Amino acid sequence: MKTLAYWRKNYLFGVARPAALISDGTTLTCLDNALATVFSGPLSSVTVKKGLGIFTVSVDGERVAFLTPSGGSTAPEPSAALLEYLRQTSESPSAAGVAVSAAGGVGAVVGGVAGTALDAVAGAADQVFATANYIKGTKALGAFFTSIGAFAPRDV
Repeated sequence: MKTLAYWRKNYLFGVARPAALISDGTTLTCLDNALATVFSGPLSSVTVKKGLGIFTVSVDGERVAFLTPSGGSTAPEPSAALLEYLRQTSESPSAAGVAVSAAGGVGAVVGGVAGTALDAVAGAADQVFATANYIKGTKALGAFFTSIGAFAPRDV
C-alpha cells in the first residue's frame, strides 16, 4: 500500500513536506520528495495517534514524524519522482494531500464580478474546497493507518 502525505518533524513549526507512506504488511516506511527514507520501522513497533487532523507517528515509542493530508501554502509540490513512485502500484496517488483549486469555476459562475471582489470570492471558495479536501484527506489517511493496524488502541 502507498499513499501521499505531508510530514514534518515538529508539531507546530516547520514546513510540511510531501512524502510517500508505504506499507508492505510488515513495515511502514516514509520517503521524502527525493525518495530518501524519513523513517521506517516494523509495524509491530509503529504507533499512530490522531489529534486535530494531525497524525503523530512513533517507532519504538520515539516520535519520528507528524503527518497531515496536505502541506498548506508553504509546502513544496510533490516531486515528479515521488508521484511516479506512488503511481507504480496504483493508477493514481491517494487524494490525501492533493490540492484542488476552484478559482476557475468561480470565475465562470460570477463572471460579472470584477477585480478584488472576484479575488475575494475565489479566495473564499478556495478556502471551502481546501477545508473539504483536508477533511477528506484526513479520513483517507486515517483509513490507511487503520488498514495497516498502526493506530494506537485509543484511536481505533
